[in-house]
Formats: sequence, structure tokens, C-alpha cells
Amino acid sequence: MKRKNKNLCGYLTVEAAFLMPVFLCIIALLCYLSFYMCNRTMLSQDAYVLALRGSLRKGTGNEEIAAYLSKQSKEIISKYFAVSEIGRQIKVSKREVTIELMCEIQVPFALFTWQDGKLMSKIWRAEERKTADRTDPVDFIRACRKIKKAIEK
Repeated sequence: MKRKNKNLCGYLTVEAAFLMPVFLCIIALLCYLSFYMCNRTMLSQDAYVLALRGSLRKGTGNEEIAAYLSKQSKEIISKYFAVSEIGRQIKVSKREVTIELMCEIQVPFALFTWQDGKLMSKIWRAEERKTADRTDPVDFIRACRKIKKAIEK
């Protein structure tokens, strides 16, 4: 039977006790950072898609387009991760449609929000603003054909 050195007993347990919380916090930080980046990417995409849908809507007034976009934007809320609230602003004018989407991700720990010696908020914010010009494809094609005919003559 081998005898263990009494000076070395339990050193691995002590090291693991110090390192495991650090590793777990780093893994949690990476998870929340990935949620943030995923949400920011989806916000950008959704804002542009909504602006494009609104810009292509024809035969309706500005208020009707804004109501349509508000209804469409309510349907996209369920796909975001760890988001406490999604805000939206919709502006429709004669020339363009502007969509602004905002979301807040609550971080459950303040350890990773330390910056410049001050404890920052536990909320990470993401905003995206996209604008699409309102064009009428039919009128545009007709204008191009008129120009083409004028050039050919």
C-alpha cells in the first residue's frame, strides 16, 4: 500500500474551488454576449424588412401603413432571447418609411458591467434604425419605358 504525502492532500480541490466560479462566470458572460449579438442582428434585419414592407405598400394612407407596420412588428417579438422589452417607433411620410426598434437585455449579475471604476447598469441596450424610400414600382417602370422610347427616337 502506498502512502500519500500529507503536504499535497487536497491541493487540486482548493485550486478547483478558486477556478470553477471564474470559469462559470466567463461562460455566463459569453452566453449573454451571444444573446446580445443575436438580438442586435435580428433587430437590424427586422427593422429593414418592416421598412421595406411599408415602403412597398400601395393604395393606402400614411396612417394605414403605420397601423399595418405596428401589427407586423408585434408578431416578431416572440423570437428574441432574454429580452425584457422591445420598443418600436414607426414614422411614415410621403417619401420614406422609418422604423426604429429598441430592446433591453437584463444581465442578472453586475460583475461584468464594471467599467472605469464605476458600476454600470445591469441593462444592455440595442437600437436599430432603418429607412426605406417609398417608390411605386409601376410608375418607375413606366418612366423608364418613356425614357427608353425617347432615346430610341
